[in-house]
Amino acid sequence: MKKWLWFAIITPIILLILNIIIIKFNFDINKFDFLKTPLFNIFNIGFIIFFTGYFTQYNNKRNKQKKIVEDIILKIIILLENEKMYNINNEEDFLKIRITQRLINNRIDLLQSYSNIFDFSRLYNTSKNEFKKYWEMISEKPNDFNYINSMKISLTNQLSIVISNMESIIKLLHK
Repeated sequence: MKKWLWFAIITPIILLILNIIIIKFNFDINKFDFLKTPLFNIFNIGFIIFFTGYFTQYNNKRNKQKKIVEDIILKIIILLENEKMYNINNEEDFLKIRITQRLINNRIDLLQSYSNIFDFSRLYNTSKNEFKKYWEMISEKPNDFNYINSMKISLTNQLSIVISNMESIIKLLHK
């Protein structure tokens, strides 16, 4: 598929350049016959211009979508790397984590629509499930902060898996 797309982009560009050279050469030799250009050449140039513009817009749209996905992922990573995500000492910390958890879940859900477009469904599902496990571990005993602090390593592990998957998605976007 990628070879076809590459061919579909390069071919119109080469044909456009050749047509410009031929038209310029034709104009230099036959200055008065320039306006007698065959209809075929006019259609050829129009065809090339149309498809060149189409593929340029297609690539711009995909690049914008990639930028949106990358921005969402970077925001998720920043939230996940916060020390407060695994260092919960009181009720206030727990409430802040709860708000952050909702925000992260919403951002992960935003990625779902792009997961099929950019083919990172497996990484998306793994991230979602690992973050769900993280939240289940914390919410198992929400008021027992000694228990939560005893699970710091497990919590950090869950978060690092999500971060790793998010970074893998960014890498996949730039292939």
